[in-house]
Amino acid sequence: MENFAYPVDDVIFTWAKNPVHVSTQDTYLPEFELTGVNAKECKAVYPIGTYACLYATVEIQRDIRFFLLNIYAPSMVVVMLSFLSFWIDPNSAPARVAICVITVLTIVTQIVSLQSRLPRVSYVKAMDTWLCACLCFSMGSMLEYALVSVFLQKEILKAKDRKKENQTKHEETFCLLTKEEESALNNKSLDKRKQTLWCVVKRQLTAHRVDKVSKIFFPFLFLFFNLLYWGIYMVFKIHPQHEHDENL
Repeated sequence: MENFAYPVDDVIFTWAKNPVHVSTQDTYLPEFELTGVNAKECKAVYPIGTYACLYATVEIQRDIRFFLLNIYAPSMVVVMLSFLSFWIDPNSAPARVAICVITVLTIVTQIVSLQSRLPRVSYVKAMDTWLCACLCFSMGSMLEYALVSVFLQKEILKAKDRKKENQTKHEETFCLLTKEEESALNNKSLDKRKQTLWCVVKRQLTAHRVDKVSKIFFPFLFLFFNLLYWGIYMVFKIHPQHEHDENL
C-alpha cells in the first residue's frame, strides 16, 4: 500500500502490532508449506518527492513429500534398473540395449513432465540437478555397454584374421593366441572342448572385466551422489538467496 497524495513530511504509514496473521490450520496448499508472513515499511522515492508505503511478504516452501513419492523414488528405481544391465551377458545385446533405452526414455519423460508443472525460473533448481544426474547415470550404463560391445567386436575381428593360421596349428582353436599360449598348447595335449572353452574365455576377458568394474563403480558413484545431494539440499538447507529491495 502506498500513499500518492501526501509525502512523508505530511503522512507516515506504520504497521500495527502483529498486523498480518494467517492461520496455518485453515490454510492448506497441496504442494507448499506456509513458513512465515513478514510486514515491513518502505519509502517510495520519486522526482517529485518521497512517499510512505507498506508491504507484506508471504513465504512458502515446497512440500518435499509430494516430490519424494512422484519424482525422487521413481527416478531412483529407474537408475537402479539401468544398473541391472551389468549383470546380463554381454552377448545378449537385445536385452541390454532394451533396458538402457527404456531407462533413458523414462528419465527424459520425467524431465519433460516436470518442466511443464514447475514455474520457469532463471536459476537451476534442486529437482533439475537430480534429474540431470539420473539421466547421466542412465546414459552411462548405455555407453558402458557400447564400450563392452566394441571390445567384443575387436576380439572377434582379430580372431577372424588369424583363424586360418590358428587352425593349421590347433584344430578348431579359433581365438587369438599369443606365442606363450601357442607353446603351452603345443606342449599339452588338450582336447578340443577345453581349447574352445579357453578361446571363449580369452575373447570375453576384457569385456567382462569392464562389466565387473561397472558393477561396483556405478552403484558406489550413485550412492556418493545421493549422500552429497541430500547433504547439501536437506541437511545444510542451501537455497538460492534473493535480495528484496526495500525501496519500491
